[in-house]
Amino acid sequence: MIVVAIIGILAAVAIPQYQLYTVRTKASTDPLAALRPIQFAISEYAAVNRALPGGYADLPEYTNAAAAPAETCLGIVQQITVGAAAGNAIPLTLTFMTDGANQDAACGGLVVDVPAPLSGRTLVIDGTLNPGGAMTWAVDAATSTLEDKYQPRIGG
Repeated sequence: MIVVAIIGILAAVAIPQYQLYTVRTKASTDPLAALRPIQFAISEYAAVNRALPGGYADLPEYTNAAAAPAETCLGIVQQITVGAAAGNAIPLTLTFMTDGANQDAACGGLVVDVPAPLSGRTLVIDGTLNPGGAMTWAVDAATSTLEDKYQPRIGG
């Protein structure tokens, strides 16, 4: 009986922590995989031009993509929007799909299973161009609608 009680107590602590862990993992892996090509394109543009792009339309030669971002085949990520550069900063806004939404037909039209804490939320990543021409990236917790505990650890 004591063993059953101990297992019950351990389960009461372990299950919520495991659920948090799985959501945090999902909130980190899919978004970072989706963001990398755009981050690299912006970094390359900044290194070549010593300035930030005006927006996504300035990146086709670096991304091999159309002049406007579209819905993508990126798992739980619905879309990434490149904001207008302001000074030495440029925001990237990542929008998670809504749970149960269908992917674009080009992606197979599958129903997407998005964890409830991520469903329809946004994650804003700010890129900053330093004087040497290198980019640094950080999560903008103030404008992201994704709760802090689920935000990926990016930058300093």
